[in-house]
Amino acid sequence: MQSNNTTGPANISRRSFLRGSAATMMVPLVGGGLGALLSACSDGQAQPAANGTEGEAANGSDTLSGRYMTALGFSLSFIETVIAKEQGFFDEQGLFLEILGGQGTATALQSVLGGTTQLSRANAINGIIAIANEQAPIINIGTVRQRGQFELVSLPDSPINSPDDLSEGLTIGIVSAAGATENLLDLILSNQGIDLGSIQRPVTGVGPAGYELARDGSVDAWISVNTDRQTLEDDGNDLVSFNIYDHVDLPSDTYCCALELVENDDDRPARFLAGVLQAMDWATDESNWEQAVEHLRVYNNEIDTEAALVEFPLMVEDWNANGEDGRLALVEQKWSGGQEALTSVGLVNETVELDKLIYPDYLEQARERI
Repeated sequence: MQSNNTTGPANISRRSFLRGSAATMMVPLVGGGLGALLSACSDGQAQPAANGTEGEAANGSDTLSGRYMTALGFSLSFIETVIAKEQGFFDEQGLFLEILGGQGTATALQSVLGGTTQLSRANAINGIIAIANEQAPIINIGTVRQRGQFELVSLPDSPINSPDDLSEGLTIGIVSAAGATENLLDLILSNQGIDLGSIQRPVTGVGPAGYELARDGSVDAWISVNTDRQTLEDDGNDLVSFNIYDHVDLPSDTYCCALELVENDDDRPARFLAGVLQAMDWATDESNWEQAVEHLRVYNNEIDTEAALVEFPLMVEDWNANGEDGRLALVEQKWSGGQEALTSVGLVNETVELDKLIYPDYLEQARERI
């Protein structure tokens, strides 16, 4: 049942509009989803490029070359690897890394499966489904955000303060069809005993679109990243929200690599994670935020500096949600519980052993390197 919330003018700033119009976030999995992703690879096996030496690193070790792909483009969400490269942290670790902007989780995972890259970043839900259902030869090596950024947002006229306020017949906007946000919605609905088929779920994307559709009564609520919600509130709009990850036992977005790297004792993932840990430590200092955004603008000159600086604290908070010593941690309870949750709603056919999903050794090696 949709409400009519059209009273009062909407406050949408230029930075809100730019966030919605820039193609830097998630795109849907189409044409068969993760199954199509796997079949698109020539033989279903990862084929990492051979190690390449590029001279000597600051720590005296050989420099190895590699490629990494973001989940989608170069938005603020993916700044940590840009910082690691531009501040020289990857160089210190002996890693000459090329960073590529992906076009969605499917593309990022396929880049590893097909050997185009050795490392990528994707939502953990998609990683779990790929490994459990399709036996994808990838492994998760570090959780980027210790607290996920997706929230369910509504208007104060008809507030949804928690999953307890959800009911059948609602219309809830999602970022992309068949993607992580739709899977998250299914999980919280299932936990509440709500018939999944009773909920309409139009694609509202990112930026202010969901808010506008809620104002004209087209949706009752929408799923948003926390930075978009924050931007709308900073523009003077009253919103009600809750973080979905506070109500589902799931890891958030994660780094993954080809399983063959583990089998071959390739230490590029450890060097990569060490550089990222250094970048997160550097970027936790507020005095470095402006420089960090300037680094990002080298890769995406459409980044709005003012908006990025407003959103920076939320991102750092998510990195450090388990404390600075818990950065990138692979929390076993979340991975095992997440797999069970996905199985309960039919997204995972059969659970697999935890060591098929995560490989914490690289993170331990990374911490030793710094």
